[in-house]
Amino acid sequence: MEEWVREQQEYGEAAKCWKILGFPYELAMIEYELAVVNHNMGKIDAANERFENAREIFEKLGARLGIEKAMAAKKANEDLGIFSITRLRGSLKESSRLVFD
Repeated sequence: MEEWVREQQEYGEAAKCWKILGFPYELAMIEYELAVVNHNMGKIDAANERFENAREIFEKLGARLGIEKAMAAKKANEDLGIFSITRLRGSLKESSRLVFD
């Protein structure tokens, strides 16, 4: 987890730099990578937001493959989030209240 936190910080700094320099494609790629990091940390909503940011930038640039990549990753992230909650809920048949605690 420490590595993911460090990577999140480093990508965050890189995103600031690309934004200041005015390089939208590189910014979109960093947004995508930040989404992957958030996904790996279990932060589904934050990951979806980053995937959406990347998709919007790619769309403005007309980068069709980037758009498709970001949309597919967001869809997979949402599917995994639903699956993870369902799996956890099913594994706690005796005390399903623990899921919400």
